[in-house]
Amino acid sequence: MSLHRDSIDSKEGKAEDPVVLEDEQVLSQYTFAETKKILRRVDLHLLPLLMLAYLLKNLDSNIVSYVKTINTDKSTNILKELHMTTNEYGYLSTIFTCTFLAFEVPSNLILKWSTPRLHFCRIISLWSVAACCHAAAKNKGGLYAARAFLGAFEAGLFPGILLQMTFWYRPDELAFRMAMITILGQFSNILDALIAYGLAYIDGRHGLSGWQWAFIIVGCLGFVLTAFIFLFLPDYPDSPQGRRQFLTLEEGKFIVDRLPPNSPRQSDANFNWADVRAACKDPLTYGFSFILLCQQTGIAGYTFWLPSIIAGYGFTTTTNAQLLNIPPAAIYIISALSFACKAFSSYPDHHADNFDV
Repeated sequence: MSLHRDSIDSKEGKAEDPVVLEDEQVLSQYTFAETKKILRRVDLHLLPLLMLAYLLKNLDSNIVSYVKTINTDKSTNILKELHMTTNEYGYLSTIFTCTFLAFEVPSNLILKWSTPRLHFCRIISLWSVAACCHAAAKNKGGLYAARAFLGAFEAGLFPGILLQMTFWYRPDELAFRMAMITILGQFSNILDALIAYGLAYIDGRHGLSGWQWAFIIVGCLGFVLTAFIFLFLPDYPDSPQGRRQFLTLEEGKFIVDRLPPNSPRQSDANFNWADVRAACKDPLTYGFSFILLCQQTGIAGYTFWLPSIIAGYGFTTTTNAQLLNIPPAAIYIISALSFACKAFSSYPDHHADNFDV
């Protein structure tokens, strides 16, 4: 009898926990329509900067494919100035990938002891320096070194973006938003082609070749984006008011409280190794990893060599060599958008009476 009474008392005590009561009150004060409005504000303040960061990352890493075909009929072509063969130029992709993979985990470990805003500022500013250093290369060794540093500094951006999103959105709200970020990143191929096309006409300006201008410009764009991220990117929903001006204290708490219990929190100082082991044991982890491996294996070679392949078919004029790279990128973007919209339209509708928070 006493055991039964103790159980009742413990339940009553738990129900009257002021922290639990406060969380329930926060969750219950917003309707489904009000929640959508709050998330729309989060989208407007968070997604544009993260989209631009991923776009610029692809812009910096892919521009090397396009500068190879700038002014191929002149002595200022990058292969001629750095005394490189086509095979030696191809090693740039391998070098970048090796350092990129090697620094993925260390880069994201730093995020645990930093904030998303400072983490992205560090990554983007460092890779911008590395991108500009490509223009200073005097031989293939210098270009290889700059490429290695670029891969190391760009590592961690996409996983960092995904982690940043989990501070703000529930798992069922991530898929479409991450799809939009990755699709926008593919616009980099269009922008790279346009940059290479335009810079071919300023070859020799201020003593710099067209390919050098290309690296300098994409690098400087990174410094501009770093400033915007430092000033405007919100860290966490429950950050001090100065870092989330678009949310009230109650709205920030609501964003945090509606997340699943296993979602990362600003206060999490250490890894939950139980979650790590669970992820390693989950077959879906390896299934999706294999799918991504197959996809990236096909895309990586296609992205790096497409400008050279087009030029190899005889399209060597400035207009043909660069602008003919745009249609394949546009088709990719249209197809990806179609699949993303189809997937999003198949989601079950959430209504106010069954909206889980």
